[in-house]
Amino acid sequence: MWASYGHLPRKVESLKKEIELLKVPTDSTKSTTALDLQKLEHKIDRVETAIRSDFTLIQELGLPLTVLAFVLMFWSVYKSALGFALQNAKEAVDRYYLSDEERFKREKKLLVLTKEGGDSGFMRQLLQDTDFLAATTIPGNVKKLDEETLTKILDGDKYDLILLNNERAAFEDDEIRTCHSKTPDYTMIFSFNKNLPTDIVASQRAASANFKSQLYGNLVNALKYQQYLRQPSTTKQA
Repeated sequence: MWASYGHLPRKVESLKKEIELLKVPTDSTKSTTALDLQKLEHKIDRVETAIRSDFTLIQELGLPLTVLAFVLMFWSVYKSALGFALQNAKEAVDRYYLSDEERFKREKKLLVLTKEGGDSGFMRQLLQDTDFLAATTIPGNVKKLDEETLTKILDGDKYDLILLNNERAAFEDDEIRTCHSKTPDYTMIFSFNKNLPTDIVASQRAASANFKSQLYGNLVNALKYQQYLRQPSTTKQA
């Protein structure tokens, strides 16, 4: 019994390697990979069950528990690390098999700004119906989008895309320029229902939709391009 515990770190490392291999799916289907991950969870559970069974047996025999108590303590640390690795592997597998749209809904951060007097009802409903609403922040309507107001709205957060909703009330060109110049060079500036100023159109960060029927498709395409903007090795000019 005791000799087997000397191999516990090696067993943990072996389990870690199995997990790492599953983090990069190849030709296997998602269901097969998920099943392999489930089997690994059972392996981890079996190790803990065996240790706890030994602990109970020794306790019943009235033998010293000190060594096994240490084993249980160290195993709890190992199990926590393995659980974390398993969770990362599951997320990596999910990302591998998810479509771009589904991945964006989980990973991207959107900010929707509407001018004072404007209407955000359609925008909110569309984002809800397409499952983007959870990834989106929609503050109250904006009276004047100057640098101070924008800073307060952003509050230190970094967004992948800022959608300027111009339905019923449009942002001025200077407000759009402020939004563009005061945000990171990987943040897309997306205008709905208003043409962007010519100097902003020339930017790699510009996107728009002038009709409701265009909005969702153009939004997804803008997020696809934003992936390119996030690449640190790419030389680009905002």
